[in-house]
Amino acid sequence: MSHHRPAFLRIGAENKINLCLRLRLETNVEVKMSKLLAAESRSDFSSGFNQTLLSALFLLNLVSKFNSSLKYQLPQYSKKGSHDELKYSKKNLENLQEFFDSLQNDEKQKGTKMAVINTSKVNFQSQNNSKAISSNNKNASGSNNSNNNQSDGNEDRADLGTATANPSAGKPGRRTSKRPKPTKTPRMTTRKKVTTLTPSITTQSSSGLKPVDAVWILLCGIIIFTMQTGFGLLEGGIVSQKNETNIMLKNVADVVLGGFTYWAFGYGITFGTWYGSVSFFGLGFYFVDESYPLMGDVFTSFFFQLSFATTATTIVSGALAERTNFKAYCLFSLVATFTYSVQARWVWGPGGFLAELGAVDIAGSGCVHLVGGASAFVAAWMVGPRLGRFDTNTGPPPMGNHNNALVGLFLLWWGWIAFNAGSTYGITANKWQFAARAASTTMIASIGGGLVGMFWGFVKPGTKVFDAVAVINAVLGALVGITAGCAVMHSVEAFSTGVIGACVVLLAAYIPDLLKVDDPVGATAVHGFGGIWGLLAVGVFAEDDFGILGVTKGRYGLVRAGGWYLLGVQTLTAVCIASWAIVSTFVILFLINFIVPLRVSAHEELTGLDFSEHGIRRKQIGTSPAISLFGSNLEVAEIQHGIIGFTGQNNPGMFDTLKV
Repeated sequence: MSHHRPAFLRIGAENKINLCLRLRLETNVEVKMSKLLAAESRSDFSSGFNQTLLSALFLLNLVSKFNSSLKYQLPQYSKKGSHDELKYSKKNLENLQEFFDSLQNDEKQKGTKMAVINTSKVNFQSQNNSKAISSNNKNASGSNNSNNNQSDGNEDRADLGTATANPSAGKPGRRTSKRPKPTKTPRMTTRKKVTTLTPSITTQSSSGLKPVDAVWILLCGIIIFTMQTGFGLLEGGIVSQKNETNIMLKNVADVVLGGFTYWAFGYGITFGTWYGSVSFFGLGFYFVDESYPLMGDVFTSFFFQLSFATTATTIVSGALAERTNFKAYCLFSLVATFTYSVQARWVWGPGGFLAELGAVDIAGSGCVHLVGGASAFVAAWMVGPRLGRFDTNTGPPPMGNHNNALVGLFLLWWGWIAFNAGSTYGITANKWQFAARAASTTMIASIGGGLVGMFWGFVKPGTKVFDAVAVINAVLGALVGITAGCAVMHSVEAFSTGVIGACVVLLAAYIPDLLKVDDPVGATAVHGFGGIWGLLAVGVFAEDDFGILGVTKGRYGLVRAGGWYLLGVQTLTAVCIASWAIVSTFVILFLINFIVPLRVSAHEELTGLDFSEHGIRRKQIGTSPAISLFGSNLEVAEIQHGIIGFTGQNNPGMFDTLKV
């Protein structure tokens, strides 16, 4: 997801020439092209191609074309800054003679107002005839697809009319005796607003988006947004029924509150380029807004990145289920954007220090899932376990609704395809091939993970059943694992990544239990350890993207004889992201606890957060049956208020003092 300068389609001879062109359009769009190239010497000019007249036409963005009556279109400059180099379309090499004739006629018109545009230097290479030029352009267009997209492959070539090289311009060593008769200049009209070639606002687009790319990105972003429904159903199905509504409202808070802060400053931290921006932290793009003609690029990028940011925050909500103060969680949703945005700058932002080292995280195994999983572990540890979670007599609380959890899995599965395929950030310039691969490898990896989950219940000691929770976590672990390298892995490698990812997640699920950390939905194992494996898998299996996506930068994974460098960079990336998430989340929750207690009282937890936080009454759910389920003393009448999670040395999660 890297900046680069626009490329040229080089035509003509190696020597440089002076060329001064003037062009007038009927609707007050007037241009004078002066001194495109400076001749190094007159002798070089003569010896190279004997004063052969060659030219270059300007290129416009393809986002909004002129109407069909406009024959020649002009480059426009962005208010964010002009391009030093303008790309030239190979289509502009058809009808060069007519173009020069029209310029000559326009020159004779009196009272014409001219505006000067200084364009960049273009290297001209000589061709013997128009067929050679046409053939060379075909080869150049093929090579541009790989070379010009070294950063992200999103090069734009606009249709600007038609013009070809003059076949009668003369051969080397001979001077043409006559200039062709000028033809009548066609009447040209333009629209007042012209789409421009805009500078990059993210590392994913360096020269403006094509409409088809924007549609693809927006569509994927819409599908990714539906993953919030999947998270809500999955988490609501795993927790008890008395807390289902509370879980759903937490997901709403993630989008509303987290989305607000991401719009206000989060996007700017990741992609800001104002003065003072560094590789660790960006400035600018506060309260994201833009107007025509730049708004397409800006809002497409913002919308897509917003779906990623809210997903990272939602991961934490499951780890805090059933005992967290809703007010405290709302404050956390507001400021958790800071945790996500800073580390995303390191990997995806312009000049990010991990990106400069060559870190590869195409769709966010690290930037989204690892940061969410690491934050979830810290949050679950600070809030403490649910009442009775580690009681050896009662065991963990039962799931509320297995069917809802499985439906949530399918919605996440569906959204994950767009999550990974959309991260190619376009489908033009051969990106569609990598998008297709990303979608396919995502499914293949999840199939491998699902196979592990289906039979995990028979492998795990003490059980001989198909464990629904194991299947859910195995599939999700495989999806998290393939996310970082979805577009740069082959099918067999994707399958292996999914199988290994599922095993890692299912084994890592025991770690929080050993540490007495209550993670109801397994976010630590699925997103935390799954995200670590996803980053490392790139260092093992990745192949080069041939410059089309601009992420691997010519590097290969370990099994592809790429050496240890990429694996080392991926390891460093995992360490940096996890460390930042752990430290920042601890500081944020520590400060929030001074404002609003992180945890609800014991009687609120036992009656259910749907009732205590949202006033929703549910049948057969009250204090007495809850105490009967979790309390060892059935004669208790009232639970003494105290701090949950930091007491109960013999039985973590239970109150030490019970008032009868």
